[in-house]
Amino acid sequence: MMPTGPVLDSHVHVWDPAILDYAWLSGDLDRRDGPAEFAADDGGESVDRVFVQADCAPEQSLAEADWVTTLAEEARIVGIVAAAPLEAGASVVSDVRALAERGLVIGVRRLLQGESRASR
Repeated sequence: MMPTGPVLDSHVHVWDPAILDYAWLSGDLDRRDGPAEFAADDGGESVDRVFVQADCAPEQSLAEADWVTTLAEEARIVGIVAAAPLEAGASVVSDVRALAERGLVIGVRRLLQGESRASR
C-alpha cells in the first residue's frame, strides 16, 4: 500500500570518517554512509528525515551538526537531534545555545550506549 501523506523517517544516521571521528566504526561500517545510501532505500518515495547524532567524538558535536546541515537538501534532512553533554549540568547551557543557533537542530540527546553505569 502506498503512503497517502508525507513520509518521515524520524531516526537516520550519516557519517564520514574522513570528516569526523567515530570510535565505534569498524569492519563493514568503517566507510562513509550518506545521502546516496538513502536513495537506494526510498523505493521511489519522497522521504523526509530527522538525523540523530551518530556518536562522533564529543568535541565534534557542533561540527557534526554543521556538516549534516550541508547534506540537508540532498538527503532531505528536515531536523537534527544533536549530541549534547547533558551530564555536565548547568555548564551544558552554552552547548545547547550554540546548537540552537543551527536552524535544523530540533533537539539534543546524550547517548549512553556503550558506557558503563559508573561512567554515567
